[in-house]
Amino acid sequence: MNTKKIEELLKLIAQLPEGLRADWKGTNHYELQDTSIEGDFWWLCLGEFFSWDRVLKAYPEERDFSKTEYGQRIGLLMDIAVKAKEAEEELLLMCRMPRKAANHTKS
Repeated sequence: MNTKKIEELLKLIAQLPEGLRADWKGTNHYELQDTSIEGDFWWLCLGEFFSWDRVLKAYPEERDFSKTEYGQRIGLLMDIAVKAKEAEEELLLMCRMPRKAANHTKS
């Protein structure tokens, strides 16, 4: 089995925080949260990059951006990040790769 692509994925996954959680369904704030720490746990808040006035103009019939096609696509990427982090240990075992090797690019 060629594990090069999985190893590349693991290097990206290693940069995600432990306890990663996506909060976007039924909201307009689109947050990836680091639940392993207390206090300010927003690892990435995509809502800060949105102009909600523009979103409302683009989707005047929908007040909940998470129900729009674009909102669903962003949410999908966030959910993929969470599931990838949850599968990190299994992927490491599959590649027989120590966690330290996967973390070598972590900043």
